[in-house]
Amino acid sequence: MISRVLAAAFLSLVTLCAQAQESSWIRVFDVMWEAHWRQNGIMQSVVRWPIKEDRSLLFSVNSKASSSNAERAREAMGVVSSAAGLVSREVPEGSANVQVEFEIREFTQDELRQYSCFTQPSWKNSLFEKTRVVLSERYTYLCVYHELMHTFGLPGHPQGETVLSYFEGNGLTLKPIDLFMLAAWYSNDVGPGMYALASTRALNRRWINQYVADADKDQARAVEQSWFDKVIASLEAYAFGKGEPPTILYRSGRLNSEGMKRGLMYVQGTLGDAYLNGFLLARNTAKGSELMLMSAKNGNVAASSYIARTLTSGKWPAPQTEPLCKWLKEAPLAESGLTEAELANTMASQACADSAVNR
Repeated sequence: MISRVLAAAFLSLVTLCAQAQESSWIRVFDVMWEAHWRQNGIMQSVVRWPIKEDRSLLFSVNSKASSSNAERAREAMGVVSSAAGLVSREVPEGSANVQVEFEIREFTQDELRQYSCFTQPSWKNSLFEKTRVVLSERYTYLCVYHELMHTFGLPGHPQGETVLSYFEGNGLTLKPIDLFMLAAWYSNDVGPGMYALASTRALNRRWINQYVADADKDQARAVEQSWFDKVIASLEAYAFGKGEPPTILYRSGRLNSEGMKRGLMYVQGTLGDAYLNGFLLARNTAKGSELMLMSAKNGNVAASSYIARTLTSGKWPAPQTEPLCKWLKEAPLAESGLTEAELANTMASQACADSAVNR
């Protein structure tokens, strides 16, 4: 009897340990997924700094910053750059070639009621061109690492042990997962313009390969696949108007209707593309076409252009062409986001000519 009790207790302990391990993996996957979501509701594809031959990243610090905060910014810039595999090099304030521009100053009380620090990035073709990092003198010590994570491309505010979080720990230094994400973001596993779904999976797989013991890797991959399936189910519910974006967005306090609208159309377009091309998901042209059209109707010009290009090329599956051609024919030109020439070419395509729209 005693041996049976001990065996049952041991089995329960093993089960609890396995469940705890799986939960710890899922928390990591959640952080890397939530890191892709801007707090206004937009799921962002990968944006990062171009990698020069010498891997340099040029920054400046304004001369009016207090000496202690200026040194804090320099130190943090060096740490974050190094984690990303880049080399930070300071240039004089106002230099034409500066890429990261620190502005450290006293904030007004009105400003402090809204934020203590913020970044203003500009990018083109998924590559940063210049970012202004504005830090209050009062809170530079606390938020500089947080803002630099955004500066290097990670837009979200996940719940977890990361300086990106509004809710856990403190921002005095990078956490292990921050170091990992920065290194992965600037590795060959991730590239500029990569969809959030693809880059998240790349981060997850890299993390499993790097941190999970060999004996547990197969289990971790199975857990990650189950986690990903749930993410897709949640995104689909959101895309079809039956669900919500990640819960973390509601905790940030910055979610707004415009961000929600844009976020929704990007989710629809991303899932539509994934289903149409069989990328990450099993090919499903009916579902992909429906999602891509929904995204275009919600104002995603990239989705409209995708539809027009694919119809014109004759590569769109015949059963799904009619609703696409019908929308393009009936929608105002401005709503479609196409030029008159693009629309005319699309409507003259064999796909639209063969559909009931032009019969």
